[in-house]
Amino acid sequence: MICSACGLRQLHPTMMRPVRAFAAAFALAVLAGCSSNTASAAAATPKALVAPCTTGSGGQLQLTNIYVLPASFDPSAENNYVPPSAVATPLANADIMNSLTLAFNAASQPLKRDLCGLSGIFVTSAGCANGSDGNACIPGTPRTAFGQSWGYREHPPQVMSNFGKYIGISGALWPSGKPANTPILTTYESNLLYSLFNWPTGTNGDPNPPAYTSTDTAHNTSTFSIIAALAHETGHVLWYVNFRPTAGGNFNFAAFCGGTFYFESWRHVDSPPRWRTFGDTQSVPNLFHETDPNRGYTVGNIYTALAQGDYAGAKRGLHNILRHEQHWASPLSVFSPDEDFVETYTLKALAGAGLTSLSLLNDDVIGTYPNKATLNRKLGCFPS
Repeated sequence: MICSACGLRQLHPTMMRPVRAFAAAFALAVLAGCSSNTASAAAATPKALVAPCTTGSGGQLQLTNIYVLPASFDPSAENNYVPPSAVATPLANADIMNSLTLAFNAASQPLKRDLCGLSGIFVTSAGCANGSDGNACIPGTPRTAFGQSWGYREHPPQVMSNFGKYIGISGALWPSGKPANTPILTTYESNLLYSLFNWPTGTNGDPNPPAYTSTDTAHNTSTFSIIAALAHETGHVLWYVNFRPTAGGNFNFAAFCGGTFYFESWRHVDSPPRWRTFGDTQSVPNLFHETDPNRGYTVGNIYTALAQGDYAGAKRGLHNILRHEQHWASPLSVFSPDEDFVETYTLKALAGAGLTSLSLLNDDVIGTYPNKATLNRKLGCFPS
């Protein structure tokens, strides 16, 4: 469900999946944002944003400026686009600022540089219930954070020059504005998985849903959940910087890593929609190895198994994505080429920050990636 000039793009019919409550809420929030932006675009006046980072006396990068966006802000609007600088206010919650600072300080140097290269970093209020905003967000659902975070580079007709690069992290990542409520990394990744596939959990769902685990207790923390969120949304910005160097211009899928990044992973790379909603897929996910009967899977197979209550079959699909000879950073990687890039970048950021273990169904994607030739090669496309 993508809002582009307040129009909706339908999913490819072969990839239809059950409607998720959080996705429906997101669609309503986006549509409401379009309505609000249409009415207020003329009145909104862009203000100068202070850069996210400063350089300390020792030359080290420091995260210093974060803003909050109202629930009405719509990053996907086109002709009625209101830039975030027109509606943003400085983050007022010192605890959230400290939480973000801890994550920034723990991040790898490449991620720090990429974050500091952004035009703005925001905490978003979309999806926060009872009128709460990003300073003290009451999540509308337990999975709100995954539908309301984003990263994008401005493009025509949003603006015609000086294209900003922005990321927004849902205030739901800090329920009620308290970092103590932020989930540790394995819980965060498990909840993301359940949101992605609408995996039934609880009394009427899978009695033993797949869950991420880690033997690296020192880094399996809420700080690493925030690193994962920051890296993922920054990855979306970098995808456009690398594959569409001129905002609004032509895509060049051979422009990154000598044109080899998607080799052995995708038969072809389609130009993505203007706005890739969480859980959206390339029209037909063309994987090089999809004809191999021993490794065959599609996203649709997992959805079908879940709809039929075949939880074992759905888990086999997940295992086929992450098993030792495969080359994907996460289940989300197989949804589209841009998510493949973004999730590989996120995996590199987590490993670069020191994470040594992150497993799903006994497949440790961090611990085993050096033995996965294609995934290891893809990770090598990003600086260490």
